[in-house]
Amino acid sequence: MVPLLIVAWACSTQDQSDAATLPGNIEGAWRFRSGDDPAWAKPDFDDGGWRTLHVPGTWEAQGLPQLDGFAWYRRTFHLPRLPQGEKAVLLLGKIDDADETYINGVKIGASGSMNPPRKTAWQDQRLYLVPRDALRQGSNVLAVRVCDFGGGGGIFEGPLVFLWEAEADFYLDLKRAPKTGFPCANFGICGEIASNGRIWPSVYVNPSEQGQWLRELGGGQLSLEESGRKKSDNEFTRRRLTRAWPFASIALEDDAFPGLQIEIRAHAPVALGDAFTSSLPVLSTDITLVNTSPHERQATLRFRWMAADSASFREASIEGFEGVSAGRVFIGFDGACARTVGRLPEVTKVVRIPARGSAPARLLLARHDSQGPYVDRLATLEALVGHASRQWAEVRQATAEFERHLPRTGDPVLDGYVRWYMVAGVALTKLFRNGDVVTLGYTELNQRDSFWTSWLHLVYWPELERRMIEESAAHQRGDGKIPTTILPTIEREDDIDINEYFILRVMRWFEWRRDRELLRKLWPSVKRAIEYLKGRDRDGDSVPDQGSCWADWKDVEGMEGRQYSPHFALLWLAVLRRAADAADVLDDAAASRQYRRLYETSAARIHAPVDKGGLWDGRCYVNRWRDGRADSTVAEEQCVGALFGVIPDDRVGRVFEALRANETKWGVRESYPYRPESFGFEPGDYHNGGIWPFLNSVDAFARFTCGASEDGLRILKKIGWSDLEAEGDFLPNEIVHGETGKNIRWWMQGWDAAYFAAVAFGALGVRRLSDDEIEIMPRLPRDREFATRLLLPEGVLEVERRKGVVSVRSALKRDIELRHGTGARTSLKSGATVVITAD
Repeated sequence: MVPLLIVAWACSTQDQSDAATLPGNIEGAWRFRSGDDPAWAKPDFDDGGWRTLHVPGTWEAQGLPQLDGFAWYRRTFHLPRLPQGEKAVLLLGKIDDADETYINGVKIGASGSMNPPRKTAWQDQRLYLVPRDALRQGSNVLAVRVCDFGGGGGIFEGPLVFLWEAEADFYLDLKRAPKTGFPCANFGICGEIASNGRIWPSVYVNPSEQGQWLRELGGGQLSLEESGRKKSDNEFTRRRLTRAWPFASIALEDDAFPGLQIEIRAHAPVALGDAFTSSLPVLSTDITLVNTSPHERQATLRFRWMAADSASFREASIEGFEGVSAGRVFIGFDGACARTVGRLPEVTKVVRIPARGSAPARLLLARHDSQGPYVDRLATLEALVGHASRQWAEVRQATAEFERHLPRTGDPVLDGYVRWYMVAGVALTKLFRNGDVVTLGYTELNQRDSFWTSWLHLVYWPELERRMIEESAAHQRGDGKIPTTILPTIEREDDIDINEYFILRVMRWFEWRRDRELLRKLWPSVKRAIEYLKGRDRDGDSVPDQGSCWADWKDVEGMEGRQYSPHFALLWLAVLRRAADAADVLDDAAASRQYRRLYETSAARIHAPVDKGGLWDGRCYVNRWRDGRADSTVAEEQCVGALFGVIPDDRVGRVFEALRANETKWGVRESYPYRPESFGFEPGDYHNGGIWPFLNSVDAFARFTCGASEDGLRILKKIGWSDLEAEGDFLPNEIVHGETGKNIRWWMQGWDAAYFAAVAFGALGVRRLSDDEIEIMPRLPRDREFATRLLLPEGVLEVERRKGVVSVRSALKRDIELRHGTGARTSLKSGATVVITAD
C-alpha cells in the first residue's frame, strides 16, 4: 500500500463549513481517453471531445475489450472556497495496473511502475495526500494517468472520495488488517466478520448496474462501554468465533468487564428458492449481553461507521430502529438510541442487563439500491428497513433452514472450505429490476465462468439458473454464436468454449431437472450453437479450429497459433454426445444421427496419437499448433474430458498420473513445465503454471467420478488450505501462484464455487440418471461418518453413513429408484428410509 503522508493545512481544527468544501464522493461519470500525453494533466486542457466512462469499472466491461497500455481519466470538481481546516487525503480506490494522479497539474501520488521493469499495484488502495497548493478556489481538475499491462484495466474498484484526517485515520485503522473473509453474504451485500472479532470492518454491495463488480460501502466498529471502561470488538482478550456462511457467531469476554459476555450472531438473508429474500442488502446482527454477576448492570453498545458517501448522515427512526442514514444507507439499533451524525456517524444504545440474566439488542445495516430486484415491493430505504424489522425472526429462520441443506461430509475442514467457496458464487450473483440475472466471473455473464458458478443456482435457486440460460439464448446471434459475455455484451469473434458451455448448460439443466419443456424450447438455439462450432472447423476434420488466442479460457497472446487445445476439443466431444442424447429425448432422429456421426469422426481425430495429427501423446492430451507442433505441456484443463466421460477408460488413469506431475503443496498447476519468459508471464503466474481454485475443483470433481477419490480429496484439501487459510484471508481468490503459493489477482472469483459441485456431486456422489432414477454413491473414506441433506428438484434426500452402512431417507414428493454401490437398485418410496449396501 502507498504510504499515507498528510500535510497539515493552515488551521488545526475543522468546522462544519470547512466540511462542505470537500467534494466528497467522486464515483460516477469521468472523462476518458486512451493514449498518453502529459498535457492531459493540465487543468486548462479541453477534454470536451473525450468519451465518458463510469468509475469504478474496468475498460473491458465498458466497450473497450482490447484496450491495454496507457489511458487518462479526468474529473472536474468545484470548491466554493479553499479549505482552512484539518488535513485531507484522496482515496482513489484500486487501479489496474499502475497510475500517476494529478490535481490541477500537480502530481499528488503514484502507485506501481509504468516503465520497464513494470510493476503492478492493482491490488493496492490508493491513498494520496492533497497538498494545499494543488487546489484552487472554484474549478479544479483531477487527472489520473493509468497504464494497464494486460487483462482488465482501469480504476476498477472504489471507493473514490476526499476525506478529512479523522475519517482517513479511522478508515486506515479498519483497513490495516487484511480482509479475512465474508461469512455473511447474499446477492446484494457481503459483510466481513474478521478473524480478530471485528464486526463489519468491511462491507461490499453488488450494485444493480451492468459492468460493475462489488463496490465497497464502508466499514464499522462495535465497542462496549461500562463504568468508564471501553473496548472495541477486536480488543477483547477472549473471543470464540464460528465463521461458517451463512452465519457468523462470536462470543467476547475481557477482564475489563468481569462477569459480562457479548454473544453475537450475524447473517445476510438467504432462502431456498427465494431470490427476493436472498437479494435483500441487509446485514442483521443479534447481540446478547450475558451478566453472570449478582448485580444488575448497565452497558453501552456503540457502533461507529465510515462511509465513502459524500452525503452527511442524519438521524433516522424506522419501524422500531433508531439510527442514522445517508442517501441509501441506514445503520441503527432497535429501541432508543443516541446518535452522532456527520461523516463519521455513531449509534449508541444503553442496555440494562439483569443480575444473572441477559438482555438482547439488534444491530441493522441496510443499503437500498434504487434499481435493485426488490424495489417493486420495497421502493424506498424506509420500506427495506421496515421489512427487515418486521420479518427479522422469519428471515433468520429461513436462513437457518437454508443452512441445513448445505453439503456435509463429516470432515469439518472440508465442510468449512465449501462454505467459503459458496460465498463467491452467491456474492457475485447480480439481479436486476427487470428480471435479468448474471453470475460474475468479473463483471458480466460469461458462459464459461457461469457454468462452474451456477451449480449453486441449479440446486438452490433453479429459477435463476433457468433465467440465465434463457437470457443467454435470447442474446444468441443469427449465426449461432453466443456472445462472449452478456449484460453487458463483450464480443470476441473466435470463441469456441463459450458456445460449448452454453450447450452443456442446457443439457445439465435437463439432466438434473428433467425439464423437457425448456429443452424443447431451447433446442433450436442448441442446434444453431452447434452449427456455429461446426463452422469453426477450417480443415474438414470435424473438430473446431482455434482462430485468435480467444478460443477458450487460455485467452492470452502466448497461445496465439494453437489449432487445438485439450479443453475445447474434449468439450466438443461432450457437447456432441449430450446433444445426441437430447435429440433422442426430443425424437429428433436426424440430429441424433448427425451428432453421433460427428462424434465418431471428431473423437477419431482428437484421440489419435500426435504423430497422426491427434492430441494424445501417450500420457495425456496436449495442445496442437497450426504449424504442426504438439507441445509437451501437461494441461490440467483436460480434466473436463474425464468429468464428462469422453476420455477412453484406459487413458483416464494415465491422464491423472500425468497431472500429478503438476501438483505442488498448494494444488495442481494449470500447466507444467513452465513456458519460457517470452510467453509473457513469469513461472507460476496466470496461464504459466498458476494454480486456479476453480480448475482444481473441476479436477477433483473429475477424479471423484472416475474412481480416484483419494486424489480428489487431497486436491480439495490442498487448494482450500493454500487459497483460504495459508494467508489467513479466507477469500476465494482467482489464482494461487504456482511457485510461491501467494494469492494473486482478483480476491473473489465467482467460478470458484465449482468447489461446491466437487463436494456435492463428486464426493457425495449424487447423480440424476433418468426421470425416476437417482444414483447415490458417496466417495468419502470408508471410515468417514456423515449425515447430509441432498436437495433435489422433487425434495430432499437425507443420506447418512454410520459404521460403514449408508441409509437414505426420502422426503421426495414421489417414489424413485435408487442406484447405489456397484449398480444395485432399490425402490425408495416417499417418506421411507432404506439401508443400502455398505460402500
